[in-house]
Amino acid sequence: MMWPYNPSDNEGPHIHLPDNPDDISAGFVFAQFFDDDIIDLIVDQTNLYATHERDNPDKHKMKWVPLTRDVLQAFLGICILMGIDHLPQLKMYWEQSCHLSHHGITKYISRDRFCQIWHYLHLVDNSTAPQPGESNYDRLYKVRLFIDRLQHRFQANYTSGKEITTDSAMLPWKGRLPFKQYMMAKPTKWGIKAWLFCEACSGYVLRFNIYLGKEDQAPEGVAVWLCQRVVEELVADLHDSHVHVYVDNFYTYIALFR
Repeated sequence: MMWPYNPSDNEGPHIHLPDNPDDISAGFVFAQFFDDDIIDLIVDQTNLYATHERDNPDKHKMKWVPLTRDVLQAFLGICILMGIDHLPQLKMYWEQSCHLSHHGITKYISRDRFCQIWHYLHLVDNSTAPQPGESNYDRLYKVRLFIDRLQHRFQANYTSGKEITTDSAMLPWKGRLPFKQYMMAKPTKWGIKAWLFCEACSGYVLRFNIYLGKEDQAPEGVAVWLCQRVVEELVADLHDSHVHVYVDNFYTYIALFR
């Protein structure tokens, strides 16, 4: 039996575009997700962490100038540039050589200032972090608030249609991390595994969960518990909305469909 689906009049994107098409840029779209609340979160927590760390004046020689929105946005823009155009060494992005010059980034932020912000960049107050063994301990504590706000922007900017799908994805990472995963069948074999909940026709990500490894309450050797929990958590606020959720055979268990 197929339950009736009542489409919303607001399906699709909710970004209010400028009247002038020339004002629509990559930066404009980026700001719809990294809004002022997220920028202010990073600015405030980075300044707080830098102030705390610099209580020892002998440890840090370069003077700390409080981070501002404009400087952080320049910092993030350079990080995106580095992800597009890879160079062997960080300092090369500030080289004056005509062969290495990168879009005049020296006009926006110096190399030393960039490295200083990178060193202090923070998303949360470390002094309030729950410790292992406490009931509210969270492996993602240092990024949890950021993730929650980012996912709020994902959902605020878009209302999906009736076809929804869920699957896993790998975020490339080879550094030290207790929940780093290896998936031989994926194009990206080493990284952070995420469960994605997307609109099927567009691929737009509505929300995601990070896989943190086997949990203590998981039944030993039973994959059903994980598959059921993943889907139930992702669709928790969609009950009685009658959307159609599509999954592959990894999630196909009687316990879930009940």
